Amino acid sequence: MTVSKRPGDSWLRWWDPRPDAELRLVCFPHAGGSAVFYRSWARAFPRSVEVISVQYPGRMERVMEPALDNVDALADAVAAAVLREVQAPFALFGHSMGAMVAFETALRLERCPGPSPLGLFLSGRKGPSRHRPGIRHTASADALFAYLRVLGGTDAAVFDQPALQPVLLPLLRGDFKCSETWQPNLEARVRCELLALVGDDDPEVTVEEASAWREATNGAFDLRVYSGNHFYLIEHQSEVIGEVFRACQGLLGASSAVS
Repeated sequence: MTVSKRPGDSWLRWWDPRPDAELRLVCFPHAGGSAVFYRSWARAFPRSVEVISVQYPGRMERVMEPALDNVDALADAVAAAVLREVQAPFALFGHSMGAMVAFETALRLERCPGPSPLGLFLSGRKGPSRHRPGIRHTASADALFAYLRVLGGTDAAVFDQPALQPVLLPLLRGDFKCSETWQPNLEARVRCELLALVGDDDPEVTVEEASAWREATNGAFDLRVYSGNHFYLIEHQSEVIGEVFRACQGLLGASSAVS
């Protein structure tokens, strides 16, 4: 599979370009993750959906760029990239830290002239009212790597390569700082439909905490619970993709009815 990057834009990746797709799904990776996390999604979705991955700085081909440790800066940049490069209609999907960035990006897009997301899919993250600051980004390298081993989602062999640690550590600290120092506006609400997804054995977020996303939208809300931990969506990839695809079909149907 050949990745496509649009000229002049380093933030978005098209793993399987589909110019005739009915809807674009912009996907936001977790802390420490990259756009490649959604590469397998690109061909797994039916042809009517085009998957686009966000590539944060500090990883893969952007490894020479410093990781951003501020959610506002990330959301500002991604919102601008979506407005430049993504054809409407579109929806947003984010996992873990990516859910937070996707939510903030949606708020910005809804405030801007131009298209805004039809829907928002937020996975493995507490709703804004349940967010609490953290200090894991200040932990030692050994503690950070040990935590990621337990959490899963990353090949454990990566942490056993000393040559990679000087590259990984600043990226991880930046991502965790971004996530842990988020100061959400508890009055902010998106207008679009919002679907929260969570694993029932996630050490980072309970089902009740995930359901708090209900408070963050003026649109319809739903919650899906899967068996598994923080990275339940790897084990249940086909089920998650199926659920998101059905929701996307519903969004397109509702959009057509309104127009």
